[in-house]
Amino acid sequence: MLGFSFGKDFYSMNVGGPALFLNLNPDLKVGLGAFPSLYLLNGNLGARLGVAPRIDYKNLVFFAPFFHKEASDTWIGSVGMGYKFHKKAK
Repeated sequence: MLGFSFGKDFYSMNVGGPALFLNLNPDLKVGLGAFPSLYLLNGNLGARLGVAPRIDYKNLVFFAPFFHKEASDTWIGSVGMGYKFHKKAK
């Protein structure tokens, strides 16, 4: 999965990591996942692991990752969308 998310003065490029899902039907599942990410925050580039609730519909992924900022012990929230490039197993 490759996705992009944004928040207040925050932008990130995310890839799919491990996730736990509840399959609602063959095309729709909801879950919680980890997103290794490259981000831009206030003009500074970095890498961070985001944790997010996610909704997968066919090959589209909608997610809302949160990133922990150690220096200020705060969380940065964002929303995003991605695309899964693999074929669906039958």
